[in-house]
Parts: sequence; structure tokens; C-alpha cells
Amino acid sequence: TPFHRARKGISAGDILRSELTRASINPARVRFTNLWLHGKKKVGECEPGFHITAMLQQLTKVEFALISGTETLKVIMGEDVSASEYNGLQIPPKGLLKNVKAMAMVKASTGFDMLGELRLAVQHFGEMVHGN
Repeated sequence: TPFHRARKGISAGDILRSELTRASINPARVRFTNLWLHGKKKVGECEPGFHITAMLQQLTKVEFALISGTETLKVIMGEDVSASEYNGLQIPPKGLLKNVKAMAMVKASTGFDMLGELRLAVQHFGEMVHGN
């Protein structure tokens, strides 16, 4: 079916760009990071803490942040939390981070079962960005 073919070709990045545009946020002006970044070493050879350091460095460079995924949120909150619990909600400020919202992993929305949650989080993020 055409829906099935279109669905196979949609990436998490495509969905995020589309939802940011829908919320009147220029995707080119947004930094998107999660906890699974890698340095120049191969995936299995990353030094401990690289992912957390890289993410936190990205967050200090922006006024607004949309945190994606539970593991990322755990680093920010410092406790055992779930991104789905905080989806679309503002995260209590910690240190330099003041304008942070949470959302479920974008990758999960590629199956369309969580697209509504992703859309809600991006919509609330857009309201925060445009309200300040």
C-alpha cells in the first residue's frame, strides 16, 4: 500500500523536522542532541562520560532545549524518571538550564504509535519558545 511504502521511508529526523515546522520553529535554528553521541572512536570504544559531557555542552549553548528520551532526562533530573511521564512538561531548572521541556524518543514515533506524544511535546516546546 502507499501508506506502507511511505511509512518505511520516514526517519526520526524527518518526523522531528516536520513537527518543529508545524510548531513554527525553524529546524535549522534548533540543536537536537541525545545521549548517544560518539566521538571519533568507534561505537564500542567510547570513553566513559563522553555522551553526558557532549550533551551537556550542547545544552549550555542554547536558550531553549527539548530533551529527548528517558536516559537523557535521567542525567538532567539526577533521578530515575521516564520521558513519557514528563512528555511536554517543563523540567525543573538545574544549574544553567532554565527552559527545558521533555519528550519521548523521536525514534519511537517512527512506528506512529507515539506520534501524538511527540507532537504534544513539540507543541508545548513551541509555546515556550514563542512565549519568551
